[in-house]
Amino acid sequence: MHKQAAKRHFQSDSSRADLKYRRLYFDSQKKNEALTKENYELSKNLAVAMGKIEGLAESSRVCSGLLGKLQDVLLISNLGKATETAMNLSSQAVLCRCSSPSGVGDPRVAVKKKAQGVGDPKVAVKKKAKGKNN
Repeated sequence: MHKQAAKRHFQSDSSRADLKYRRLYFDSQKKNEALTKENYELSKNLAVAMGKIEGLAESSRVCSGLLGKLQDVLLISNLGKATETAMNLSSQAVLCRCSSPSGVGDPRVAVKKKAQGVGDPKVAVKKKAKGKNN
C-alpha cells in the first residue's frame, strides 16, 4: 500500500507540475504575441515618422531652391530697374544738353569756347590788356 500511495503522490505532483508548465507556456505565448503585435505597431509608426521626416527634408530643399530662384529674380529685376533708371537719366541729360540754348554741356560748344578763350582767366586778362592799349 505504501508503494501505491507513493505512486499516486508522484503522479499528482507530476500532473501539478505539468499543469504549471502548461500555464507558464500559454502565458509566455500570449506575452510573445502581445510583444510581436506591439513591435509591429511601433514599426509602422516609425515608418510613418521616417516618411514625414523625408517629406519635410524634401520640401525644405524645394523651398530653399525656390527662395534662391526668387532671389535671382529680384536681383535681376532690381538690376533691370537700375539700368532703366540710369538710361532715363542718361537720356534726360542728353536731351538737356541738346535743347539748352547756351550750349552748356555740349562738348562741341565747349571746344569752340575754349578755342576762343572764353572762361580762361589768362585769355580774359590778355583781352582786357589789348582793349586798353587800343
